[in-house]
Amino acid sequence: MPQRIWFDWEKIPADYPHLYDASDRKYRIYSESAKALVKLAHIKENECVLDVACGTGISTEQIFQRVKRKGKTVGIDVSENMLQLARERFSHRGNVQFLQFDALQLSQMEETFDVVLSNFGYWSLMSQAPLFFREASRVLSAKGRLIFNVTPFLREFALNGKTYNAFGRLYAGELERAMRRRGLPSAEDASPNIQQSRIESLLKRAGFQSVTFKPFQLPLTAQQAFDFMYETFWRFGAKSYSGPLASLPPEERAKIFQEVVKRAKEELEKSKNTESPHIFNVLAKKEG
Repeated sequence: MPQRIWFDWEKIPADYPHLYDASDRKYRIYSESAKALVKLAHIKENECVLDVACGTGISTEQIFQRVKRKGKTVGIDVSENMLQLARERFSHRGNVQFLQFDALQLSQMEETFDVVLSNFGYWSLMSQAPLFFREASRVLSAKGRLIFNVTPFLREFALNGKTYNAFGRLYAGELERAMRRRGLPSAEDASPNIQQSRIESLLKRAGFQSVTFKPFQLPLTAQQAFDFMYETFWRFGAKSYSGPLASLPPEERAKIFQEVVKRAKEELEKSKNTESPHIFNVLAKKEG
């Protein structure tokens, strides 16, 4: 089964990759989270790194700053539109390659990597997490590391005994009410593959010996997180859920999320909740 595609690329603006880049300049969400992954993985100057779901190369930029020209970086993505901008970004730098490639078929690659990194890519892969982890393990060297983040920053989650993103209940409630007003069933995409214990179990089954989980605070407020998701994904009809919501026409999904964001932000203002959104980073090593 191929990885889940968030967009019908034929129905979104041709300049979407540039809008995506502009969103990061505004919110710094991709670049700052990529820095945290590179730091946690202890990427070294001479290593070979695979950037999974690299998009326009924002994460690749952070990797390149660490490996420089002594190492090598390969970025893969399913969207050729995004890759075109990534190639432009690195047109005058060596040791960086971009390929249109499915992250669930990594074992078809000829190279072996010291690190496989995915920044905000796991969300589109988590329904096939066991396969993704096995494929990543196969292309890693004997001492290789897999580093990625799990990004439920609008949802409440627990990690290492602590609960994060309590404001996510407001968002979940507004989404449920929006679906009911339209006579639709629940929209919640309740994959167990975002749970710490489940992820650790799957990684160890895939051959990883040690797994580290670390929370990461995003550089924006909860209000900004709602705006970021709508401006960057939902207004273009992104399929961030499976089930009945994903089956709706893109225009209808965009209307639902516009309504949900407006109401959730109003409720957030009333609640006086000032919590910053969190995600969590996962480092898996083939050697303990």
